[in-house]
Amino acid sequence: DLFQEFNVEPPKQEQREIRKVFLQLSTLFHPDKARTDAQRTAYHDRMQEINAAYQRNDIDALLEIERLYVGASGAAPTEASGSDLDELDRFIERLERDLTFTQNQIERTSQEIKNFRKSDLGKSLTELDRLNRHADEVEDEMDGIREMTEMLENMRDALRDTHEQQRMSPLMYELLANHPLGEEDDDDGSFGDFFTALMGDEDEDDIEGLENPTFPNGTQVKITAPVEAAFYPDFSYLGAKGVVMDGYFQNGVETYEVMLSYTTVKKVPDAFVRAAEAENVAFHMASFGPDQLQRIKFKARSADDYEQLYLDRKMKAKYSDLSQDHRQIIREVMQRSGGVSMQTAWLRYFEEHLPLPVSAVGRGEFSDLPAGTRVNIQEPVGLDPSFGIIVAFRQRGKRQLITCPLIDLRIPTTPSSRRQSKILAAYRAFMEEE
Repeated sequence: DLFQEFNVEPPKQEQREIRKVFLQLSTLFHPDKARTDAQRTAYHDRMQEINAAYQRNDIDALLEIERLYVGASGAAPTEASGSDLDELDRFIERLERDLTFTQNQIERTSQEIKNFRKSDLGKSLTELDRLNRHADEVEDEMDGIREMTEMLENMRDALRDTHEQQRMSPLMYELLANHPLGEEDDDDGSFGDFFTALMGDEDEDDIEGLENPTFPNGTQVKITAPVEAAFYPDFSYLGAKGVVMDGYFQNGVETYEVMLSYTTVKKVPDAFVRAAEAENVAFHMASFGPDQLQRIKFKARSADDYEQLYLDRKMKAKYSDLSQDHRQIIREVMQRSGGVSMQTAWLRYFEEHLPLPVSAVGRGEFSDLPAGTRVNIQEPVGLDPSFGIIVAFRQRGKRQLITCPLIDLRIPTTPSSRRQSKILAAYRAFMEEE
């Protein structure tokens, strides 16, 4: 490496911080963690990128890998809860950490350029220009991070004020007025993407409300056209009944969301429900045009009856291979999932039926915790898209908290922990089906 002599090593403390990022990424993308051959190949390639960046102390490259593959995901509810504010605080802390890393790398790059200029090799103007351009690019990125950090701090204050007042804060109106979503100066969409994810208001299609709907909400209807289910073409909605739940223009087409009737939901084939679940589609809902519907009257069942039938069909289609105990626990969790994700419903269920701390044993499948290691689960600390709930625990005789997926732990069955053991086993069975 012709430029090795000009390299400026980061201070020891910063090297330790860089190593933390490296260890996090290398642990997450170690090929042994892969579940399939394709994933193993992808993890191998990613590990090469991670190792190469770490070898050259390129924290910018490590942070880019972290941003692309490890960034937090999942939309928050429309009201700012305490957990939402905590998540926003963590997001800001990570941006501030990235800002410090980038600032330090700019300073090292500047010093490397100065060293280079003083050398004989520094007479190569082409290479000098390349380094200068790189420094300018990093500076531009740092400006963007500063702007994003300021926006997020303002948003955090607005959300906290909204939560405390239980109504939209004036700070939020001011924030939106100063930086409307979708404006051209948000070139990479980062602010708009984060805000829409946080507020749960992501519009993929052009949707407008109906001023004078042909079928107002609550209208009982019959489907009069042989409309096929997109996820299960063998099924036709012809003759099915339901209730209009919403009406709108979708990409200029008048559309009605219909919740299928109790009788229709009861009659659809199991394969229809399984196909819907596989596509993450609500099998009891469907969309139709006004020319495919006819206004009728029929005797509707109660909401409780409908909910029980819905759960019965879903449980039978998706969890029929599980034990009765596991199916019962999953059903109880599903009954708590109204308006929230299943992972959030599980967290609420654990709060009621799995008091912490609790003793557990490692499985050694999805983390570095060796199989058979005894730990004390302390608290849930996050959600992972692939592994679900992440918990913090302490190993016996140690004070430091460690994290791992909850599915990589089991609770030994004893007379006093039998119920807790079943609950954790049911969660693992649920995750394996997902």
